[in-house]
Amino acid sequence: MKEKEEMPDYVWETADGKFIWVSSMNTKHILNTLKMLHGKGKQDFPDFWNGRTKQEWIMIFNDEMDYRRTNHLFKKAK
Repeated sequence: MKEKEEMPDYVWETADGKFIWVSSMNTKHILNTLKMLHGKGKQDFPDFWNGRTKQEWIMIFNDEMDYRRTNHLFKKAK
């Protein structure tokens, strides 16, 4: 697992067209996004989004969750 200062911060476009840093997303939002990326949501996801493949986005979100688990950092949903 990389240290946080070694991890780049990625920008995600939300369903309503807003842009948010992945590191600023609450944990529930990340988990819901991962479900959607795996095809378990109300929206279809293209194979290529914001310059990255679906698999790359899955890896980015999984890395963020691993970092939070390792460091006991969970941002609660509002």
